Amino acid sequence: MQGDHAETELMQWPMRLLLQGLTARDETKVRRYLSLGQQRLKHAWQLVPDGDAEVVLVDGFELDTVRGMLDAPLVTLHLLDASLDAKATAWRAARPHQTLLATPLQYEALMVALEHAEARIGPATLRPGSLRGLSECPPVMATAGCRFKLRAWPPAGLLSDDKDSRRLASFLVAECLNIDTLARLSNVAPDRCLAFIARMAGAQLLDIESDGDPTDRRGHARRAAPKAPGRLARWFQRLGSGR
Repeated sequence: MQGDHAETELMQWPMRLLLQGLTARDETKVRRYLSLGQQRLKHAWQLVPDGDAEVVLVDGFELDTVRGMLDAPLVTLHLLDASLDAKATAWRAARPHQTLLATPLQYEALMVALEHAEARIGPATLRPGSLRGLSECPPVMATAGCRFKLRAWPPAGLLSDDKDSRRLASFLVAECLNIDTLARLSNVAPDRCLAFIARMAGAQLLDIESDGDPTDRRGHARRAAPKAPGRLARWFQRLGSGR
């Protein structure tokens, strides 16, 4: 049960939704529907006015330039004109029908679209900014039996511009360590260590091994890493492989 709770906590980071070209009435509907559907959706959703966003909901088919958006959205949803049939248009355009919403905008259609986006995005494709809201981490004991090592030095955007992240990266790029050892050597709190590990796994930069693997003196595995035990460990492995 504890492993299930830990996995659930890690899955509940916020996602960003940007609205473009919607009428004031439709924007109000989106806000209301997000409030009503927060228990149904797996993630918290944040409406952002500009900058990067995992999902954009645009009125029509054309996505205009967004101020401050450096990367294209991972999923684009389209609110169609009332004269168009959403399902027929999706079929003709060879697009997932969940990404085309009919006018007037309905609660169920928006929920299905956001659930589709959550399923499409997944942990491995999330951008660093999406992890700012990851404030609660699973108990350290949930990772018992696992050791972690960085495959490479993380890009600057993943280091959160704080000395703890750089310190943790310097240890994990050189050694294969469990949470307790990492916290002790780095003098960084275990919950921050675990948040860092979750962020690195999301970027597919992390190798995960069982504490029972034979290693050399510096902690590098002498054979291919076997499956790590436990539900959370298996989740980390899926996270790192992008499956």
